[in-house]
Amino acid sequence: MINKKNFYLNLSFLILFLSILILFILRASGTFSFISPMHVITGGAEDSGLLAVWLIKNGQHSFDHFKEFSFLGFEKTELHSVFHYNWLLYYLRSFFVIIFQKLFFLNDLWIPTLIRLLTLIFSFLSFITLFSILSEIYKLEKFKLFILSFIIIFGPVTGFWTISAKPDFNYLFFELFAFYLSLKYLDKLNFKILIFIAFILFLSFSTKQTSVVLLLSLFFYLLINQNFKKIFIFLLTF
Repeated sequence: MINKKNFYLNLSFLILFLSILILFILRASGTFSFISPMHVITGGAEDSGLLAVWLIKNGQHSFDHFKEFSFLGFEKTELHSVFHYNWLLYYLRSFFVIIFQKLFFLNDLWIPTLIRLLTLIFSFLSFITLFSILSEIYKLEKFKLFILSFIIIFGPVTGFWTISAKPDFNYLFFELFAFYLSLKYLDKLNFKILIFIAFILFLSFSTKQTSVVLLLSLFFYLLINQNFKKIFIFLLTF
């Protein structure tokens, strides 16, 4: 009876995994093409983010086109910035685009595809990191944890974000990696590990400014345990 129950449970996991995989392939096939450049809107604030990458890769690091058009009568021009997020997102994407353009002789029409490719790489890294986190927390079969991680990262909840020009998985990987290190070394959180975690969280915040959840969580954890030296080192490093 128990074996039969486990069989149906595993079968349900497998069917769910295959359903999510098919959905992801369908989404990717309508978004990606390595034959011709494509640009499909899959989320908000994508166009301005692509423009920001184009500006940086062409050496215009602080140019903001809306701020130049004062005659349009905007009351708060900063709300119309093409740089919605933090510096690392745009510089990392620009560097990635420049490298691939030189390697494969691609023009700027390929910028959306290359940025989506970078997002997909970060999505897979996030998936691997989440799998490692769940393996630390739950003593379940690797098969189930693998599928659960895949559903969370590539499932309906994230939608097109894993293959879009949105920044979320670019910063989420760093935060997940910092969380994995925090979880693994929580009982032996020495200064070296703490400094490394703070640096990883700095990379996450430097990608998107809303990445403060784990930063605040670690701060309050150290505060509750009255580790004031570690709090100072942690915040100073960050």
